[in-house]
This record gives sequence, C-alpha cells and structure tokens, in this order.
Amino acid sequence: MILEDGKELLELDCVYRIPTGVSLFNERVFLMPQSYQQLYAALVEEHLDKFLCSMPYTSRHGLNWALISLHFDVLKPLDNAVWLLGQTWHSEHRGPYFRREFRFRSEEGELLLHGTSYSILLDMEKRSVFRGREIPFHVEPCTPEFVVDDVSNRFRETLDFQDMGERMAQNSDIDALGHVNNTRYGAFAYDLFTEEEKDLLQKPFRMELFFISELQQGRAFSLQKAVTEDGLAVRGMRDEEAAFVVRFKRLPIEG
Repeated sequence: MILEDGKELLELDCVYRIPTGVSLFNERVFLMPQSYQQLYAALVEEHLDKFLCSMPYTSRHGLNWALISLHFDVLKPLDNAVWLLGQTWHSEHRGPYFRREFRFRSEEGELLLHGTSYSILLDMEKRSVFRGREIPFHVEPCTPEFVVDDVSNRFRETLDFQDMGERMAQNSDIDALGHVNNTRYGAFAYDLFTEEEKDLLQKPFRMELFFISELQQGRAFSLQKAVTEDGLAVRGMRDEEAAFVVRFKRLPIEG
C-alpha cells in the first residue's frame, strides 16, 4: 500500500503532465511511431517510481520489467507540441504476464490515445522470465478496467513479407537491460515508410509492437515489410526466426 497525505494512493488517482517537444515530430509535424513509445515510457517510468516498483527498486532483486508487447490506439494524432495528461494502471496478472493500461488526454480533457502493454519480469542474471511464486517488491493490485479489448501479446497474422535489407544493433540502440530499447523498434519500422505511407500517421491508427526475442549489441538482423489494405507491418528476422513485429492499421474515423 502506498500512502499520500495519510491516505491510500490508488493508481487511477494519479495524473501526470507529460510534455511533447520538437524532437518527437516529423517534418510534417506529426508524431513519429517511436515518439508514442517515448511518451508511454515517460508516463510509466514516473508512475512506477511513485509506486516503488521502478528500476531502482526492482534491480535490487536482480529483476527488471521487460515489454512483451505494446499496443496504441491513436484516436487523434498530435500535430502540435502540447502538454498531455497521462494515466496508467496495472489491470491484469496471468502467469508471468502483467497487463497495464494507459491513456493520454489533452489539458482540456479530450481523449487523444490509449492502449495496453504486456510485460514480464526479467531475471537479469539468467536472462530469463522470472517465475517465482512471490514478487520481492511492491506491485499494486489489479484494477480490471480495460481500455482496449481486442489485443493479444502475440502476433498471429500471416502476411506477405518482402525483404528490405539488413541492420545491426548499434551502441545507441542498447538500453540498461543490455538489449535494444523498445523505442528503437518503432524507429526501425518508420525508416521503411514511403512518403505515401507517412499519411497513415495523420489519421486515427493502431500501432502494435511485439517483442519476440532479444536483440543485443552487434547482432545483425534483417528487415521485412508487408503492405496490407489496412496498413503495413515490419518484421525483424534473426537466424530465420522473427525477433519483432511492428504492425500499423488504420482505424475508422468516428463521426
């Protein structure tokens, strides 16, 4: 239990002001895919720190949070640098998987984007999923309020992927967990957009990222792309196995 001013603090009580800035926008002044991931990271890191389960707390036990998948529904793409109001909460825990919801509103209260993430606890010494019966630090109980229903932590589509070349995980891609940071996958995908495909970012869309296996420093991987009627997908391959998938789909425009 976390107390604030002598009262129990609930996750949904917390609202955070999150800034946007010029580095998050492309030349059309719309947020790039990796920018949404950066907003998510800023929100969740501040929140986990408040609830005593951020990296400084988890790493004392040799554990750290690692994303399995990340899902955004961008209902109103941002076309200007503004302050956002963010909320996030732990919504479900099944086996080793922790589900977390998040949403961002304008300062006027308009819902701009929301989504879901699935994470595991990574045993840093074994480089494997932590499956202990008891978590050795505080985790808030679930609040089963879900903002998106039709999501899965696994990529299940069969698409016609075409080879797009190779890359290597560079120094600047690697984070404190010793693998490619999740925001870099959005950038890998965005680098394969044509000018016409950038139009997708200017209207409501869903972006889903599936982190299947770790990419570490110096590791080569190939990139593949599939263009679909409703968007596109980018897949990273390592040793002929999928390492990650980033999927973009247009959403219907309401009204």
